[in-house]
Amino acid sequence: MTTNKRKKKKIDWTALPYFAFGSNLNLQQMAGRCPTAENMGAAELQDWALTFRGVADVEQRKGRSVSGGLFKIDAACLKALDRYEGWPFLYVHRRVKVVDQNGDLVDAFIYVMNEKRHGRRQISMPSDWYFEVIREGFENFGLNNRPLYEALREVAHEVDMSVAPDADEYYCDLNPDCAYDNEYQAELALAF
Repeated sequence: MTTNKRKKKKIDWTALPYFAFGSNLNLQQMAGRCPTAENMGAAELQDWALTFRGVADVEQRKGRSVSGGLFKIDAACLKALDRYEGWPFLYVHRRVKVVDQNGDLVDAFIYVMNEKRHGRRQISMPSDWYFEVIREGFENFGLNNRPLYEALREVAHEVDMSVAPDADEYYCDLNPDCAYDNEYQAELALAF
C-alpha cells in the first residue's frame, strides 16, 4: 500500500518582500538589524488588524487593514530578522498579499505570532518605548498614525479599564493629533 504524502514546498522567503508593521517599520531599527534591506515604500495589509500582545501582532479581521512598509531583504537580513522575531518559536512566517503604494496587489510575507506553539497570547499593552519606536516608523513611511492609536485604544479597553478608566481620553492623551468626533466613535462601536 502506498501513501500519498505531499511534500511541503519550501518557500524562499527572501524572494518575497517583507511587510513590516511593528518595530521593524522604524527605519533606524531596521537599518541596525538589516543594513542591506531596501525600502520599497508603504503598503497595506487588508482584512487584518494590528493588535498588541506586549509586542505588535496582526490578526485576521474582515474590513480592517494594517499600515506598514515593504522591504526587499537578502538571506543575511532574513537570518537577523528571524533571530530578532524569535522565529519559529514566538513568530512564524506567513505569506500574505498586500497593496503597495502604487495600488498593486503583491505577494509578501509577515511575522505573525505562533499560535500552534503557544496558543493565542493574551492581548497586552506595549511598553511606552516600544510604542514610540513603532510610531516613529509610521512617521518614517508617512503613514497616518490613527490606526496605530486605535489599536492601542482597543487593547487598553480589552486589557484593563483601570489602566485607562476613560480609554477615549487615554487615546487622546497619547495622540497629539486626536480629533475624536462622535460620528467616528459610533463607527468604531459598530465595528466591535
